[in-house]
Amino acid sequence: MNNFQNSLKNDVTIVKSMPKHGSYVVSSTKQLLTIKAYNDWNMETVFSYCQSFKEQASTLTHDNWSSLIDLSDWGLGPPEMLNELQKLNLWSEAHKQNYVAIITKCSLQQQFLIKSHQVFKETQAKFFDNEAEALSWLSDKIQAN
Repeated sequence: MNNFQNSLKNDVTIVKSMPKHGSYVVSSTKQLLTIKAYNDWNMETVFSYCQSFKEQASTLTHDNWSSLIDLSDWGLGPPEMLNELQKLNLWSEAHKQNYVAIITKCSLQQQFLIKSHQVFKETQAKFFDNEAEALSWLSDKIQAN
């Protein structure tokens, strides 16, 4: 038997993982966590994003903090991502996030993400179509505290 036939007799499992689709940048200053999302995401990107979000949010030095999430260059993600975003939102609220300003380019993104924000009990979330309005709202909210 040649080597090729021998290799066919061996039980071999091949696992391929799908590379991340889309990307994001997470940064923070003082009491503001800023996220910029790009392109369409798959679940691998969602898991990576949630981990990065938690790591960066954990570096904030203020007891209360806010998020600015810019989705103007983002497409969408799989429906399964909503469960992960709900978990992340619960974690955020438990870790003293007060406000979330989300910049979206279309109502489809907003409708897709509304369910993930329904888990908030105290955190206020609002959608915007531009960064200036989102930052103004956050600034007003932060100064009021």
